[in-house]
Amino acid sequence: MGVKRERERIYKYKDVYNSMTFFHGEGAIKFCGKIEKWENIEIISRIFYKKLEEALYTKKGLNYIYEKSLIKIMEKNNLSDKNILDIFREKKFHLESVNILIMKIFDYIYYNIKTNLPYVKTLSMVTGAVSELLENTFKYASGEFSITARIRNGKYPLVIKIENGYDNLNDKVKNDLLNLQKGIDEINSKEDPEEAFATAVKERIENESEDCKHSRLGFAKIRMDVNAKMKLALSSSHFGEKGITLTMAVPIRIHKIGDIMEKVDKILKLQ
Repeated sequence: MGVKRERERIYKYKDVYNSMTFFHGEGAIKFCGKIEKWENIEIISRIFYKKLEEALYTKKGLNYIYEKSLIKIMEKNNLSDKNILDIFREKKFHLESVNILIMKIFDYIYYNIKTNLPYVKTLSMVTGAVSELLENTFKYASGEFSITARIRNGKYPLVIKIENGYDNLNDKVKNDLLNLQKGIDEINSKEDPEEAFATAVKERIENESEDCKHSRLGFAKIRMDVNAKMKLALSSSHFGEKGITLTMAVPIRIHKIGDIMEKVDKILKLQ
C-alpha cells in the first residue's frame, strides 16, 4: 500500500507539473496554469519551491551540491568502485535496497548539506507565504494563475508576483478586493510587522463575519514571517482587466555561487 500511495502521489505531481507552462531566464522564473482542485495548491507550492531553489542556487550550484554529495555517499557505503548497473546486479542492492539507497541520498543531501547552506529557511518560509497567497485568492479566482519570481539588486532582492484570473469579477468581489487592498496598505504602513499582525488579529476578532478580514490576517502573518512588503493591484499584465496581482518583495541576502560551493566542500570534509 505504501508503494502504491507513493506512486499515485508521484503521478499526481507529474500531472499537475505537465499541465503548466514554464519560462526561465537569468535570475527569473515564471510558470502559469490552472488550479483545478484546492489540494493542488500544495503541489504547485512544492513546484515553486524547486523552481525558486534553482533560481537562487543556479543549475551549476545545484549540480555541484548533488555530485559532491553523491560521491561522498558512495564512499561512505563502499560503493565508489561501482556504477549504478553494478548496484542493480548485486542481490544485496536489489529492489528495496536500491530504494533505501535513493532515500538515503536525498535525506543526506537535505539534512547534512542543504540545512547548512544559505536560503534553506528562506525557501521554506517564502514557499509557505506563496501557498497562503494562493489559498487567499483561490476563493475569488477562476483558478487560472501565473507566478513570477525575480532576483535583483536592492533592499528587497527577491520579488514574487502572483497573478490570478477571474471569470466573474462582480461588484461584490470588487468591493471585497478593494477592502483587502486597503487592508494590505494599512499592514505595510506599520513599521513593525508584529504590530501589523496584532492589529489584524484584533480586527478579525471584532469583525468575524467579514471574510476579507481573514485574508488580511493571512497577509499580516506573511509580512511578519518573511518581513515582506506586499501590494495588491486590481489588474494583471498576464490576465489584463480580468485579473489581480499580488506582489511580495522579500529582503534576503544574495550569495555568490562560488562561496556556496566552497561551503559545500567545507561541510563534506567534516562528514
